[in-house]
Amino acid sequence: MRSKFFVENKTTRKEKSLEEQSPYRKFRTNLLKNTVLAITTVPAEGMALRRIFYVLEHPKAVPVPYLATLKTIGPKGLFSGPLSRSAYCLTGNFATLQGIHYFGSDYKGMFLTTLFKNSIIPVFLISNARQTGLNFSQTLSYVNTNIKYPVVHASFFFRNLVANSCLPPGFFVRNYSYQALGESNTTIPTLLGFGTSVFASTIINAFLKPFFTGAYPLSNRYMAAWQFPGIIPLLFRESASLGLIFGNTSPQKKGAALDREVDADCEENSPPAPVIK
Repeated sequence: MRSKFFVENKTTRKEKSLEEQSPYRKFRTNLLKNTVLAITTVPAEGMALRRIFYVLEHPKAVPVPYLATLKTIGPKGLFSGPLSRSAYCLTGNFATLQGIHYFGSDYKGMFLTTLFKNSIIPVFLISNARQTGLNFSQTLSYVNTNIKYPVVHASFFFRNLVANSCLPPGFFVRNYSYQALGESNTTIPTLLGFGTSVFASTIINAFLKPFFTGAYPLSNRYMAAWQFPGIIPLLFRESASLGLIFGNTSPQKKGAALDREVDADCEENSPPAPVIK
């Protein structure tokens, strides 16, 4: 009886530790998978940028077919700035995971996470510069110039806030379906939640991205936005990016949030431990 108790207790502790390990440990454990997902965002972002630039420069023209765009830019244009883009994707999603862990996965938590994520804006600027074909010295000049403008910081914050706001609906769908299925299956709930967030994020990003790309008149941006020129590559980009988020988080068990609130309340209201002299 005693040995059975300790075996069961040890197994329970092990399962609990796996579920409650820090974002850093989860991210490190899944580093290979995370890196592959980050690399797949490179051609998706490259194709989206080229199509958006074309429509911004020719707002009344019909977007050229994807194969024609690929033929024009070639593999070099499609995979420009791979290291900087992959680094930005990994850094950005790791920051999001840290924010979710410390601030929560509701909308308040997403707001605080977005504030925290603004600290990585230099990585974002480097990625943008490299993916538009700037060399190393031009990239440094681009970062040094743009990081001084408050509008760049505000724009980055707004874009991240909108993108992060697509996570709570996906988390809700995942948690609800996980609990409805008796907490016995994680695959279906994760796919449902993942699909919800990917759909919302793709539509929103496809519409908003022309407003934050390059320096063009507002009328051009507005006309480009309604054409959704980068929607297909952005679908692949968001699938990979959100795969990092959903692949490094777990469905919430019924009453888990309430248990954490009760534990926190008990810690706050518990009397101080007696001092042994």
